[in-house]
Amino acid sequence: MRDTFIKQNDYFDRAIQENRNLFQNSLERLKNNKIKNENIQHAKHLISFDAIQILISMYSRGDSMNELKEEFSKVLKYMEDGWDDSVVKFKMGKAQVILDQYWLNDYCYMIWMLSLAILLKVSFDEIAILKKLIEQGKISDELILFLLGNLVNHKYSNLSKTTYKPFHAIITKQGFDNIDSKHIKKYLDNWYKNTKLLTWHNYLNSVENGNFSYFGYWSFESAAIVAIMDLDDSSFKDNPNYPKDLVDYYRANI
Repeated sequence: MRDTFIKQNDYFDRAIQENRNLFQNSLERLKNNKIKNENIQHAKHLISFDAIQILISMYSRGDSMNELKEEFSKVLKYMEDGWDDSVVKFKMGKAQVILDQYWLNDYCYMIWMLSLAILLKVSFDEIAILKKLIEQGKISDELILFLLGNLVNHKYSNLSKTTYKPFHAIITKQGFDNIDSKHIKKYLDNWYKNTKLLTWHNYLNSVENGNFSYFGYWSFESAAIVAIMDLDDSSFKDNPNYPKDLVDYYRANI
């Protein structure tokens, strides 16, 4: 087991099974037209969230990289179907004007999927799905486009600043070129504290009550940048939020 916060050896086995059951139930309700038309896109969106969380639970449990890559491919299909502007983008004002900016939780999950795509070295076809979702959504966020740019070998311009915690802290005042090991260590040391506005921040606290919502606390974006920048991670490799073996896998497969 990779997760160091959970003490029950079978927690993730049970959590993954329970969440797969809930996930399958949602798919069946959608397939059998048991969801109102006005709620269908929202339901698809939640299904994609569930799929991502199951994938991360598998990482926390200790599943192999090949198993994670297979699951990643499945997650992308649900994400492609559920990632619609009407549910993933920020709305403002009485008229509910949709801005070209993701809600915080959607932003987090997109950052994680991009990071996992880098670290797992997924196929070009899979990268193309993420690229399509981001470009069609006219997203200009600097961190999203930095990660995507490294996947598609393209440097994006006309970028907007990353404003969401904890993610903006990973970028230095000078941008990405000046990120070093010391900066990443500081980022990781403050990472969990800075995630307090994210829905999953307190999930670990519910485990003792028999709740299976917790899927792990991982800063995949830290690992992705370490991999991209080829940084020395020896000073923070044992940080419980740092997915070190994903970086090891990336480096072994360059």
